[in-house]
This record gives sequence, structure tokens and C-alpha cells, in this order.
Amino acid sequence: MLVSTNPVLKSASNDEIYAHYAGWWTARHAVAIPNLPVFIVHAGLIRAVFRAESWEQAGDTPSRWRFHGTIDDTLDKRYRGKSLSYVDIDRDPPLKNWSTGGWHLFI
Repeated sequence: MLVSTNPVLKSASNDEIYAHYAGWWTARHAVAIPNLPVFIVHAGLIRAVFRAESWEQAGDTPSRWRFHGTIDDTLDKRYRGKSLSYVDIDRDPPLKNWSTGGWHLFI
């Protein structure tokens, strides 16, 4: 899951979201998961769901990665616009250390 604070996501197209958020991220554990769904989140709402089909490692910064993929039609239709605010996530124990930017890998 990628969490963004960039307000451009409120009205961006799928292509614009992909162009801005496909990389470069510190995502070393995520790259080992085949066909990983990537949820793009802004202001507590899921803005798009992509399917990472492959990964590219940054040549100048080996700890950074970019995913290559397309919109996951099934997951995108199901989750786009859904809230991820603390009160909407039923977890026990509650989520801790939820940052406002970057990768969150939940398996």
C-alpha cells in the first residue's frame, strides 16, 4: 500500500496516478510478492488499485524500486473510494505507527 499526501490525487486520472506513484520507493520486501496489489491512498481514501506485474530496481539507489503494472479492475472497482481512516479499520490490536507517506506492507 502506498500512502500519499499529494493533493493531485483527488482529481487525477489512472495514468496520472501511475506516473506519479509507480516509483521510486523503498519496497524491498514487497518486490518478493508475485502480482502484489498496490493500493494508492490519499487523505484516508483508496484512489486506485494497481497490480504490480514486475519491479525495476533503481540503478543509482539500489534500495529504491518502481513497480510496473496496470489497474486491477476487480480490486479497483471494489475498493476505490473506500475509507481507510482509523475508525473504519477493525483491527485488534489497532494499527500502530501508520505514517502519512510511503509503503505499508500488510500480508
